[in-house]
Amino acid sequence: LLTRNPLANYLEFAWQGMVKKSAFKNGKGWSYSPFNGKRTADPMNEMSIKTSILNSDPQGHLLNYKTDGSSVEYLGLEDVEGNDVYKIRLVTKENDMIYYYIDVQTFFILREDIKVKTKDSENTTNSLFSDFRKTEFGIVLPYFVQGADSEGNGYTGDN
Repeated sequence: LLTRNPLANYLEFAWQGMVKKSAFKNGKGWSYSPFNGKRTADPMNEMSIKTSILNSDPQGHLLNYKTDGSSVEYLGLEDVEGNDVYKIRLVTKENDMIYYYIDVQTFFILREDIKVKTKDSENTTNSLFSDFRKTEFGIVLPYFVQGADSEGNGYTGDN
């Protein structure tokens, strides 16, 4: 069983020989991104901390959503990349929203849209998941992720 600690997270992302790093613990964090030419770490802003907390749960937010104080609503069927999906909206106790697009055949999450609000702004990230493979532990994971944030910054990644 995976454990979760929404109070701490560390992430590394490597691309073209450069490594972006971010970490947070107990509501504070930093980020280092050499992609824009900067060579020093910067403190995370409130939006980055909230987004990192939402992304830090390895089991996902649907599992035990009521215990976490969240609510879930079924929004009907949609199409994602030619696949019929169930659209589900999860609202956290902080009123942030996660939209899940779940394949009706496999029940894999094919897309996830996260909307995070702070007192000053709102941020949306969209992720498309594909190339699902079973790991040696029997868990099926997407091995390719493609996405973008509110500012149009895109990303792709192979696992």
